[in-house]
Amino acid sequence: MRVRTPAEGEFERLTAELELQRDTLLAIIEQVPLALLFLDNAPEGRIKLVSKQWREMWSRPFVLGGPLAGHSEDHPAWFPDGRRLRDEDFGGTRALRGETVRQELVFERGDGGKRNVIDTASPLFDRKGNVIGSIVAVVDITEAKAREHEREKLLEEARRAVRARDEVLAVVSHDLRTPLGVVALAASQLANVDDDSDVATTRRLATRIHRAANAMEQIIGDLLDFARMEVGRLVVEPREEILTDVVGDTTDGFALLAAERGVELRSCLDSLAGIRVRCDRSQIARVISNLLGNALKFVPEGRGIEVGGYTTEHDAVLYVRDEGQGIRPEHIPYVFDRYWQSDEKDAKHGLGLGLAIVKGIIEEHGGRV
Repeated sequence: MRVRTPAEGEFERLTAELELQRDTLLAIIEQVPLALLFLDNAPEGRIKLVSKQWREMWSRPFVLGGPLAGHSEDHPAWFPDGRRLRDEDFGGTRALRGETVRQELVFERGDGGKRNVIDTASPLFDRKGNVIGSIVAVVDITEAKAREHEREKLLEEARRAVRARDEVLAVVSHDLRTPLGVVALAASQLANVDDDSDVATTRRLATRIHRAANAMEQIIGDLLDFARMEVGRLVVEPREEILTDVVGDTTDGFALLAAERGVELRSCLDSLAGIRVRCDRSQIARVISNLLGNALKFVPEGRGIEVGGYTTEHDAVLYVRDEGQGIRPEHIPYVFDRYWQSDEKDAKHGLGLGLAIVKGIIEEHGGRV
């Protein structure tokens, strides 16, 4: 019978204590709400330990004791700027070189899903200060990034609303001032007309007031329509209509105004005779009115405006063509933007919403401009 020596007994005790400490450490690692990875064999890197959270997060296999080489191919990840993560960029690899790492990554799970993470890593040293391994902790920030994105989206919407408010206030204060001034002046003159004044003078002043009031009504209508478009509340109630009737009624209303300005208003709608479409009559009339009003701003006396149309295999097409100065090619991409104005020195500016409203109404009908 062999009796254990005191040294053997102490060795067994220390071994059991180390195993208990190891098991305790492993249990703690499994419970820590972080995805942890341990590497050793610096500087090449070998996977020593992978926590349960790490395996669940990546949803990809990790071979314990296997080399880190090829990690980036088997476990693809990218930097936020789109650069592909290489083996040498991985936090654990950099930590094996003595670096302390904190970097944001986007990695691809085994099921194809993408996750945003913070990859942190630190070197592990022996008593002599030599790097013997590294520990990597990955924190999933996908939900936090989504909330941050949502906050930024809401902030940008708030900023856009403030900018729109300031733009509207600036435009309205400028554009309403002119017709309002006309109303005030004409009303003042009308109030001072004596009993002996001729009827023509009274009519002339009343006409000025009427036109100015119409201009203000147009401005307010544009603002209301655009506000409804911005919040998705533009109401379109389509019914079957004869298209030439809708267009004709609108152009008839502009005939007198065009004649007063010495502009010829021509209609070329024969190709659309009898064509029926489903549309909101009042809204399509608004489209034609805005296009004609825009054309009248830029057509010089003695020139013309043509309202016409034709059909294709699936569509009815309307156009308003004027003989004004035209649009410079570099301006074409912007003409339907809200508040956009031509910088032509002789342009008669308005709110800059007319064409934006045209585009919104047509698209609400399922059409295109």
